[in-house]
Amino acid sequence: MKYAFPKGSTSVIVPVFIQDSSSTTGAGLGSLDQTSSIVGGYLRPGSTGVALAVDENVTTEGTYQAPSAAGKVRIGTPANMRTGTYELHLHNDLLASGADAVFITLGGASNMADLVIEIQLTDVNLNDGVRGGMTALPNAAADANNGLVTGDGSVTLTAGVGNRPSVDATALGGTVQSATDLKDFADDGYDPATNKVQGLLLCDTTTENTDMVGTDSAALASVCTEARLEELDGLNLPFDVAAVKADTTAILVDTGTTLDAKIDTILADTGEIGTAGAGLTDLGGMSTGMKGEVNTEVADVIDTDTSGEPAQGAPAATASLRKKLDWLYKVFRNKKTQTATDWKLYDDAGTTVDSKATVSADGTTATKEEVVTGP
Repeated sequence: MKYAFPKGSTSVIVPVFIQDSSSTTGAGLGSLDQTSSIVGGYLRPGSTGVALAVDENVTTEGTYQAPSAAGKVRIGTPANMRTGTYELHLHNDLLASGADAVFITLGGASNMADLVIEIQLTDVNLNDGVRGGMTALPNAAADANNGLVTGDGSVTLTAGVGNRPSVDATALGGTVQSATDLKDFADDGYDPATNKVQGLLLCDTTTENTDMVGTDSAALASVCTEARLEELDGLNLPFDVAAVKADTTAILVDTGTTLDAKIDTILADTGEIGTAGAGLTDLGGMSTGMKGEVNTEVADVIDTDTSGEPAQGAPAATASLRKKLDWLYKVFRNKKTQTATDWKLYDDAGTTVDSKATVSADGTTATKEEVVTGP
């Protein structure tokens, strides 16, 4: 039984057929497993033989399970196969690089004919249709991007000078051409003696070019129009400059004469305001209407505007009149309790102590300390 795998292959499963030595028809031997005492060995050319024991089973058909050691082989029975068909799971060491083949011999089970397995270890992958597993070749199909170049005919590259191939240029007609013969592609031919194309000799000293005649006038005509030239006319340009000078003079008059006078006026008015303002002592009395408006606003603050009671805390030593009145109203209105040692002021709901103070009595004097925050 022969197989071929690339060197260094891993997770290899080998299908085998084991014959019944007692059969005269070449029938297969069934019911073999890891307990059937199958033994043997493997040999890699250049090395000594290594003992093998087929004493480990395969739990899942077709799924590789590594043997526990290089000298172990797993055996399983595939479904739907003829009697005598088995799958052997080989250790990776058997197919490691370093040898061109591995030979395996197995036997020892009752009525088992000796089994010989020959595995060729190749430098190529016979199942790789692109480059056969050879990394020196591009991993792409021929003529594809990054693939090998192909051609319809034979191509030969001959070693030349300086590591450059020696090639001839072939003309469109199919005849061999030298570099000098390329003059046929110029208008009147190339002269190697003068290094010039015959039809272009005047390029050394161009003295005449009829192709460009008239283009200079066309360029000037596109820029120097009649309207633009009139702007530089002897009658127009002096007047334009004179107008600029007149405008400049007007600017000087406005900024140097008129503006100074206006600034002086502003300074004088400002001085009068300062003098009059310094002497103002009263508004000369409020009118009856003004007094009525002030009275209305004050009455609104006292009779209409409202404020909530102070939050939990201690009254400040320095507070606005309104805050002081709010604290007095809260003490007057809200729930209070007092024991022999504590005075407590509650919130609007009467459940939380917002402020408190320590009280004491010595039989003569009752003392209430400064109010602090609750609870």
